[in-house]
Amino acid sequence: MRDYVDATWGWDDDEQVAFFDEHFDPTRCQILQVGRVDVGVLAVDERADEIYVAEIQLLPQWQGRGIGSSVVESLIERGAATNKPVTLRVLRTNPRATALYARLGFQPFREIETHIYLQREP
Repeated sequence: MRDYVDATWGWDDDEQVAFFDEHFDPTRCQILQVGRVDVGVLAVDERADEIYVAEIQLLPQWQGRGIGSSVVESLIERGAATNKPVTLRVLRTNPRATALYARLGFQPFREIETHIYLQREP
């Protein structure tokens, strides 16, 4: 993730620590595991009108193995079962994630300078 943040805003260790301390909510996050190995983090907000994927990150050595796809597909299934769209945002500097979401049927619905907002209808 550092490469994408650096490409978007530049990287400053002190700013990143301050941002993390201000925004991290351990009650929202779950650790993704393969077996007993921690491989990433997921934060999802189930709202009245949508399922919002606030965060999904996998450690680099675990990317490209279908883990992220499987997690997002399960959220798409939950959206279909509850008749809610699944929404998320991705940094423009992260074309690999953007391509993954496109393969999973997400469509852009809003763009700003730094992010693309995507949605998958139920």
